[in-house]
Amino acid sequence: MKWILLPLLLACQLATAATLQPGEALPPIRLKDQHEKPLAIGSDTRLIFFAADMETSRLMAKTLEALPPSTLQDKKAVYIADISGCPTSR
Repeated sequence: MKWILLPLLLACQLATAATLQPGEALPPIRLKDQHEKPLAIGSDTRLIFFAADMETSRLMAKTLEALPPSTLQDKKAVYIADISGCPTSR
């Protein structure tokens, strides 16, 4: 199962984000994953699940575990978790 974990988007990016209407194409989104590697969320993405806290993250993990591993890819969906508050191993 492919999960995408990302740090919280910068507040200034959120403040300038455009509101999407149903059926509109997703604008290009470029982020970094938990290993600081660039990641692009494609315009063909249909669903974005976002977990902002540990409780929601656990609920999403439990939900995704019950589904076939290809579910997110098949549904053109991504899962983004805010891990900015998690302890680091550095």
